[in-house]
Amino acid sequence: MVDMIALQALEQSLQSEEEIDKRINYLGVIGGMNTKDCVWRIMGSVFTNQLARHLNWRGINGKVALSKLKIREIIIRAVRKNPLASGASESDVESVMKRWLQLATDREGGRKRRMLEKEN
Repeated sequence: MVDMIALQALEQSLQSEEEIDKRINYLGVIGGMNTKDCVWRIMGSVFTNQLARHLNWRGINGKVALSKLKIREIIIRAVRKNPLASGASESDVESVMKRWLQLATDREGGRKRRMLEKEN
């Protein structure tokens, strides 16, 4: 997803169990070698880094709370579809999701850009 409008549209589309199951099945085949790899791949396919910068887990500092969105449950269920991550607990998956969100500002050259700004 590119922006908040697309995220809101996705959340609206997740009203029926049929649509939820469709999304879980789609994301569940992305795969990964372990829980972390699977979560990172799924999160990267669902959210752009630009959008991820406007999200956090609890919705503080004017950001949107991922913990309150329906896509959170879909990501957790999609991770568990992977045989290598099927035993992951909800808190394990949520921990990796939180870390992925925390690092959104560092991806795509964000860390290097901040260091250059600091030097100047």
